[in-house]
Amino acid sequence: MRAHDRATTLVVVDDHGDETLVAHLDASCPDLVLIDLLARVHLATIRGGMALRIRDASPQLRELIELCGLTCVLALEARREAELGEQLGVEEVVEPADPPV
Repeated sequence: MRAHDRATTLVVVDDHGDETLVAHLDASCPDLVLIDLLARVHLATIRGGMALRIRDASPQLRELIELCGLTCVLALEARREAELGEQLGVEEVVEPADPPV
């Protein structure tokens, strides 16, 4: 995995909205074995009354999930990239007196 790539993260969300980290995966070269694993984990979480969220999925993983027809089944969260000069997790504060740009 390249240094600038982030690991794909699996998170389970319970019915109260609490999140539990399940795993960090190197999904830079996904295959059907990984898709099978994700589908099985998804089924297990649904049966347990919870939901599975997949964060920071690589473009290759997203494409393979789409190719397998599981886009509507597996919950992929949008991958957010930092803009130039921006750090992830830092929000800009706008003051009401600021003129519109």
